Amino acid sequence: MNTPATAVSEATSEPNDAAATATAGIAIPPAVILFGTDEGGKPHASTFARAEVELAERAAGLMGLRVLHITTDEHRAVASQLPAGQIFAQSGRRVRAVRQESPV
Repeated sequence: MNTPATAVSEATSEPNDAAATATAGIAIPPAVILFGTDEGGKPHASTFARAEVELAERAAGLMGLRVLHITTDEHRAVASQLPAGQIFAQSGRRVRAVRQESPV
């Protein structure tokens, strides 16, 4: 996944407020799932909160990942099994690797 360092220029070098709040123990429901494989075929998938959707969609385009907007109970079930992603200015993204057996 070759991603330019400026993939998401408006992001800060710290996780955004939604991600920080989520790690503070307050559950924020995910709005989208980014998923796909890297150049080596390794699967990656992460969820992003509503406040991160625009940045996540831009990062997905640059990284060659797909975006699934969470709209059904089935989507929510899949999202509950995935890690939360983070978007940073320095690396442009953080969509975590997942095991091949993951539901995505």
